[in-house]
Formats: sequence, structure tokens, C-alpha cells
Amino acid sequence: MVDGLANSVLETDVVPSPAPVGSPENFAGNAFTTKKQVLKVEGSREYDWAADRRWTIINANTTHYASGEYTGYGVHLKGGAIPLLAKEGSWVAQRAKFASKPLWVVKDNETEKGTERMWPAGKYVPQSRGEVNDSIGKWVEGKASVEKEDILLFLTVGESKKRRAPGPHIQTGFYVQA
Repeated sequence: MVDGLANSVLETDVVPSPAPVGSPENFAGNAFTTKKQVLKVEGSREYDWAADRRWTIINANTTHYASGEYTGYGVHLKGGAIPLLAKEGSWVAQRAKFASKPLWVVKDNETEKGTERMWPAGKYVPQSRGEVNDSIGKWVEGKASVEKEDILLFLTVGESKKRRAPGPHIQTGFYVQA
């Protein structure tokens, strides 16, 4: 929750400047800018290494007093966005849909007992060959709006299998957007 329950996720990619080489905006030809989009519906997102993709949980109703940017918290997965190593269609991939993407954004579903969406693999993970009904893959099928809503983010970082030698250092960070 960032300054209230009306939160959104802003996806930011670093891209080359569209201005031509030699123009005042890109004189040397090495200018770059960011492309931003607010995620509209529930679902998963891929990490884009080439664009150094990052996400920011924002409240579009409030801005920072000095920068004028939306208030929020950023999520960086640079070294932690390792794809699931199990093959698509395998028992593991079917059972652990949450591990197939590094970021999932869902609308929270609160009841008097609390949130119903706390366990992305299902509350009681069965050793079945398929996905359970109360898991993240089923939650996103309805494509509910996640713009200016009470939302949950699920991050999948790291490897899906232990290596013999020490694995790479996972660089995951959260920071205040100012």
C-alpha cells in the first residue's frame, strides 16, 4: 500500500532515443530515454534484460513534493530474474505456474478473514500434475483491473534447481521512488 489503496504498477523500459543522430536532442547519437506504461489488468510480466525493465508500485493520486513524480516503491530484479528451468508442460511447470514469470500483479481479494490471495501456489500445495484452483495462474484468468486498485505483487527470484557450485549473486532491490 503506497499512500492508500488506489495503487498501480508502472513498468519502465530504458530505450534508445527516437531522435536522429545529429539532431539537437541526440547530437552524438547515444541518447536514451525511458518508456513507461501503467499495467491495466492482472497478469504476469517478463523481465527484459535489454531494456533493464523495472517496475514501480505507485499511487497516481499523489506526487512527490520536490520531483513531481508519483510516490511509489521501485522493484529491481536484475540478477534475480532467472527463468524457470523446467520445461513447459512438465509437472513442475504445471504445478508451479508462479515460477514461470518473475512478476505477477493481481487485485487483492479481501474477506473478513483477510486476503484470499496469499499463497501463489495454493494454500495447500498438492503433489499433483496440474495447477490447483486457488493459485496465481487461475487468479489472473479473469483479467481484473489492477489500475488504481488494492493490488498484490508476487516476485519469483532465483533458480529453480540448486547447482553444485555456488550460483550467481541475486540482485533484487526495493527503493523509494522520489
